[in-house]
Formats: sequence, C-alpha cells, structure tokens
Amino acid sequence: MEKWANYKLRVREEMENALKEEHTPRQTAFSAALGTFVTVLPTLGIGILFFLLISKLFSSVNKLALFACVIVFNPVMKYPIYIISYSIGSIITVSSAPEETLETALTSQALGATQTMLVGNLILACTLSILAYILVLKLAKKYEEADLEIGEEIADKMKEEKI
Repeated sequence: MEKWANYKLRVREEMENALKEEHTPRQTAFSAALGTFVTVLPTLGIGILFFLLISKLFSSVNKLALFACVIVFNPVMKYPIYIISYSIGSIITVSSAPEETLETALTSQALGATQTMLVGNLILACTLSILAYILVLKLAKKYEEADLEIGEEIADKMKEEKI
C-alpha cells in the first residue's frame, strides 16, 4: 500500500511541476497527450529518445508534462496496457485457426498476435491520449485561473512539509 501512496505522490508532484512551467494550458495538455500516446505504444525504450528529440526541437513542448507520462505509464502499467490492447485488437481483427505446418503455424500465430496487439494498442493509445489532453487541459486552466504564484507557493510548502 505504501508503494501505491508513493506512486500517487510522484505523479502528483510531476503534474504540479509540469503545470508550473511557462506554457499555455493547451501546450501542456498537448504535451501530456503526446507523452501518453508514445508511452502507451510498445516502443521498447525508443520513446524516451523521441521525447528528448521533440523537447529539443520544439520550445512549445512542456517537457515535464511529456516526461511525466513515463512515470504514469511505468513498466508495471505496461502489462495491463498490453492485455487491454490485445483484447481491443481481437475485437477489431478477425483471426482464424492456421492450416499450415507446425513451424509455419507458430510463426503466423506470433505475427497474428503481434498484429492484433498493435491494432488494439494503437486504439488504446489514441483513446488515452485524448483523455489525457482533456484532463490536463482542464487542470491547467484551473491552475492558471487560481493565480499561478499562489499555487506555486502552496506546492512548495506542501513539498517542504512532506520532506
């Protein structure tokens, strides 16, 4: 239970830091949506390199919102994402039993399962990205309306008390 509390605290801290950066609510929301999309896809670690490239090329990208997604969709969360992705993909794609030799069947089944998971993963990544955009946009607008300087002071005091 303590790990869950630490995880929630880290996510909250990263979101607070991302909201403090000098970006518009739409830039922050887009950065979170892009981060969600790339992190949910099975990039095998290449997503981090993509984040570094994007954050260097575009100053409008909120780096903390982008990288906060790595914390939210950490390796522990990947397994449920892959299971949900495969379930969605199996609903979308129609697969039949192979009628080949055992070696060919295993290869085609592996390819079919990969295709099924990738289709579902793409749909899930798009859906979660849209939800992340909407959620972070609302949070960023509320944060902006609540006087940014006071919000920063409160966040700093909260961190000092917990340390």
